[in-house]
Formats: sequence, structure tokens, C-alpha cells
Amino acid sequence: MSARGLVLARALLLLAWAGLTGAAVAAPPVAPARIDLLSPAYTSQMLAESVYTGFNPKASPTFFQPGVKLAFYGQSRGCPSSATMATSAGAVLSSREAELGKGQPLAAFTGLPAGEEARRRVWMPSPRSEGCAGLSADEAGATPFLQVNATPGQTGLGLYTPSGPDARGRAPQFGPFDAAGQNGRGANAYIAGAFAIWRQPASGPAVQPMWQGVDDEWVIRSSQSIQQLSVDPTSTEDSLAQVKQQIVAVVLNPSCQAERRERPRACQLQYLFHTAIARSAVSDWAKVAWFQRGMVFFDPAQGGMPVVQGPIPPKGQVVNEAASGQALYRSEGEATGHSPFDARAFEVRVPFKAFLVAQRAAVARQLKKAAANVRDDELVEVFGSQWNQPQAWVLLSTSVAQETYNRDPARAAVIGGAVRSLVLSVEPP
Repeated sequence: MSARGLVLARALLLLAWAGLTGAAVAAPPVAPARIDLLSPAYTSQMLAESVYTGFNPKASPTFFQPGVKLAFYGQSRGCPSSATMATSAGAVLSSREAELGKGQPLAAFTGLPAGEEARRRVWMPSPRSEGCAGLSADEAGATPFLQVNATPGQTGLGLYTPSGPDARGRAPQFGPFDAAGQNGRGANAYIAGAFAIWRQPASGPAVQPMWQGVDDEWVIRSSQSIQQLSVDPTSTEDSLAQVKQQIVAVVLNPSCQAERRERPRACQLQYLFHTAIARSAVSDWAKVAWFQRGMVFFDPAQGGMPVVQGPIPPKGQVVNEAASGQALYRSEGEATGHSPFDARAFEVRVPFKAFLVAQRAAVARQLKKAAANVRDDELVEVFGSQWNQPQAWVLLSTSVAQETYNRDPARAAVIGGAVRSLVLSVEPP
């Protein structure tokens, strides 16, 4: 797999598309253009017994409903790659139960405190699944988990995604897919991930708009930390490992869906921003040319979903699209980290004019032509007749996630971190 391909590999994003069916979607009304995804309203949803959780969940009406979704992707020992398993119920943990991993507190894994008993919850995959052979608690190594802390002053989301043996040499129960991948044909091979997804309504009074005017900017602000970021530095090409933490957001054009119901995924565009990344074969990321640029492409693993992905540069710097050299977004906060860090404040700004650049770049890649030669009617074919209208685009979903890519199960690759705030807004430049 190429260096570029490793950065693009992901798990949950197979289920990121809108999944809307039925009647045509009307143009949405305008709602307040700000959403705080770790506000009490959302953290209370996570604490509820009914919060959606899943291991390798399949596309379903429940998954695509608005609300908080928590999902793990990967493979369990003794299970086929395609196995869909339950997760633990997320019951409130006692102080003793909060000591995961043989006496280590939660903060040792993610950097996020456990919080008050009544205001915390932890989820992890459960090996209870027909046809799966589980390991005993003493045999199994570290387990991936998602953690929410709704204690005032400590609010946040913790994520921990290990792969390979733990410090005592024990293999994990859950780890990356093998070479067969998620679908038995190599999709997402060697990938494991933990995802928290906030899914928004695509129509109705609660819809969250993107841009109100052509001069507006879509702004993502997030405070994040990394407690653990470790890959085996002695790997070869056959045992390459990479870990990352990221923000993912999908925007949708409902009027396009109404026009093109047979191709709903083409009416969306996904943004993927790396907040932390480490790779066994890289010691100086400033010298990695492909990581300095943004890429726009149609992702076959998501049924042709257009994706913008790239790093977050230092404050004031712009990320340009690799092929055209035009600006895709800029940073007004701190940069992507490559080692553990505390309370790093990210701010990514996407002007509507840069969003038009992204659409044009995606179609250019699809048609194998220069962006400057893409015609408006070709953009209409993919993104609908209102592709260039700011108020035609709404926020569909936002995720924070961790992923590991690990080709060698005998080597460890681990990431653990926390998200203390995540706010999306529409603002003037």
C-alpha cells in the first residue's frame, strides 16, 4: 500500500453517507448556525441507556437516524472479519470498575479523568457473538474503548485504540481486520477504529445550515489531547504501522438528493482533518511531501463519496489541493501533532469559495481532467443544480475518531486521547 493510501484508509466511513430514502427532501429552513457537540444536551444523550453502540454495525435506518452513535470497527480473535458484535451496555462504572487494564485509571489511557460515577460511561466491544471464540480476561490484552465524562469542568470524550500485544505480551481480543479486510475482499485491511458520531437531521426545523452567504466561512474548533501515541519504529514495509486521531464531517445538499435519488452519495462531501498522526516509517513529517497538501477524491470504499482530507497546518497557513494548487481550507489554531500533547486548540476554517474549489477538484478527479476545465453542467451532474448556493448545504454528521493501521499483529501500535470540546459554526471571515 502506498504512503498516500495509508493516510486515506479508514473504517467507519463506509457508513458515513446519508442513507436517506423515500420522498424527496425539501429545501431546509435556516436554523442557528452554531452547534456544540460536547454540550450538556449531547453528553446527556451519551449517558442514556438508549445510546446507539455497535461493533462493525451494518447500514440501517437506526444507524442513520439523528443522534449520537458510538461504533468500533475491527476484528475479534476467533471471529470472521465480517462478524457484527455487540458492545458492552455502557453501564455506569463504579470506581473499582473504572480501573481498566490491571489497576491503571482511565486517565492513563485517554488523558480524560473518569469523572463522577453518575456522570460517566465507558463502552467497549463485547466478544459475545455467535460463532466467535473469546479470550479470558487474563489471556486478553488491552481493549479499545470509548469514554464519556459529563462531570462539570471535566466534560469530554476519551478514545483508546490499541493493536498488537500489550506490555505483558498478551494479544488483544479485538484488533485490526486481517488481509481479507472488512468485506472479505481487502477493504480496510489491517484497520481498526473507534468512532463517536453526532448525526444531524437533514430536514426540518432542527437542520444545521453550513454557509449563509458566499463570503461566509464554516469553522470547526476543537480542544484535543493525546495521551498515548506509539508505533514500533523498527517496522519494515511488510509490518508498517500508523495511528491517528481525526475530525470528520459530512455536508449534504438535500435539493440534490431530491433531484438525484438514485445517486444520493454524490450529493455529499466529506471533510477529514488529522489532529494527530504517527507512523513507524516517518520521523520528520515536515519532509513528507504528500502530507503537506490536501487531497480531494471519490472514495470507492464509501460508494463514491467525495472526500477532502489533509493535515492541519500551523496558524495562518492554508492547505492547498494537490492537483490544482488552490486553497481548500486554512488553520487559525494549532497544528497536527505527531507525539503526545495536552489541550491543543484546533481551528479549521472553510470559506464557501474554497468549498466550491473542493467540488470542482472532486469532479476533475472523477473525469480525469484539470479542475480549470470542469464545466458547470458537470458539477450539476454530481452535486445538483444548487451546487453553488451557500444555503443549499447542511451539516449531516460530525465524528471524532481514532484509527490504527497495523500489518503485523506481533508489533504494538497504540493511540489514546481525548476531545474536550468540539464546536461548529458559520461566521464571516
